[in-house]
Order: sequence, then C-alpha cells, then structure tokens
Amino acid sequence: HDLAFLEQRLIKHSRKGKADRAAEALSELIGLREKELQRTAAALGERFYAEKPKVFARRISHYFEEWEMVKAGHVASVKEIARAATALNGLSV
Repeated sequence: HDLAFLEQRLIKHSRKGKADRAAEALSELIGLREKELQRTAAALGERFYAEKPKVFARRISHYFEEWEMVKAGHVASVKEIARAATALNGLSV
C-alpha cells in the first residue's frame, strides 16, 4: 500500500527531464519490490491456509476450550503442578 501510494504521488508530481527519468527508475524499483512482496505474501498464505477449514476450526476450538478451562480454574496451573511434584519428592516450594 505504501509503495503504491508513493508511486502515485511520484507520477503525479514528476516533471519533464532529469527528474522524470529518476521518477521512472524509482517507479520501476517500486514495481519490482511490489512483485517480491506479492510472492512472499503468496508463500505465507499457502502455509497459513494449508490446513483444511474444518480441521483448522476444530484445532482453534480445542485451544479455546482449554483456555476456558484454565480461566475457570478447572485445569491446574503450572505453579500448582510444580508444587504437587515437589511435594511428592518431599521438597517444599
């Protein structure tokens, strides 16, 4: 978005002559960078959406359920687990 905006402003305010050639060169560089960013975004999108929607929804649902249980106090905290483990070994925390 920023590069597209920059390119639009560059075209709008470019002048004839040397400045115009510089604007054209910069516009070409902007185009190359935009293509590079699009390729990177496409690769990330493939990774992000590699999971089938139902599988993804199920996984997120499980995370949410676990979070709800922890929030409600139905799951022992790490501190409680450590305390119980050390108590079994005869140590105090």
